[in-house]
Amino acid sequence: MSSRSIQLSENSIKALSYIQQNYSDVIDLFYQLESYIMKIENETVPAEDTLQAMRNVRKLNEIVSPLEF
Repeated sequence: MSSRSIQLSENSIKALSYIQQNYSDVIDLFYQLESYIMKIENETVPAEDTLQAMRNVRKLNEIVSPLEF
């Protein structure tokens, strides 16, 4: 088996580290949004769930926006 080394730019290393640090938060927010979408499909969406979904989208944007180097 041969080994290979990969050269990553400093920005790539920062991005991968950032993703690793925030992975669980992002996954949690996606699960919450998935639940909200299921409620929409079942037409049982309380207003507070819509507000929470909007907050979750903002949180995702806050987490992802630093990746735009």
